[in-house]
Amino acid sequence: MPTLPYLPPLPIGSEAAAEFGNFYAGVLGGPSLGPTSGGAMGLVLGHTVFASELVLGIEGQSVLTFEGRATVEGVLRLGLPLNPDLNVFADLGLGYSSLSQAYTSIGTSADVALGQGWDLRAQYKYNYDLSGDPAHHTLLTGLLRHF
Repeated sequence: MPTLPYLPPLPIGSEAAAEFGNFYAGVLGGPSLGPTSGGAMGLVLGHTVFASELVLGIEGQSVLTFEGRATVEGVLRLGLPLNPDLNVFADLGLGYSSLSQAYTSIGTSADVALGQGWDLRAQYKYNYDLSGDPAHHTLLTGLLRHF
């Protein structure tokens, strides 16, 4: 039987784990593009954990566009720590929209540690409405606070 490669211990006590791990909440804002375009504001609540060389996350997001679309979404996040202050994620979500009902989303995001439990988030999402309505894009940035 082949031997498994050596895996370093988890970075539980590291600066990166302290800055990015645990629960967080935040506020996001930016443009919303689709059949109608305008601005959007959102709230996010989530949790991340380090697993060897990966960062795993789960979060809930609620976004309200200035055109009247309200969404609630559950998001799974798989990330890579590029350095102690920067994690880059692939995001996959399933949500409900007040205008078109169920949708799926795929996107990418980056979280930058600002220090003292604060992060800066930039995220792009492509939302595909399962009802057949046209796709919807969001590009949001904002601040997150770790607890």
